Amino acid sequence: MKLAAALIEDLCRLAGRTPPLHRRSLDFYRTDVVYDLTKAERLLHWSPQVDLDTGLRRTLDWYRERHLL
Repeated sequence: MKLAAALIEDLCRLAGRTPPLHRRSLDFYRTDVVYDLTKAERLLHWSPQVDLDTGLRRTLDWYRERHLL
């Protein structure tokens, strides 16, 4: 994948376009991350207005509406 990302980056750079895939973004997708909202809830009295499943569904719908997926 890193080789493909490097090739895409180089081809897009030559074409004057923004690459859809970067080598640095691969690390983001290869790493499992868990976020804890406890501190934000405690210090800012903040809590999410939608649950994770709803947020993911809305995000997926947004990308589909724009034909990005």
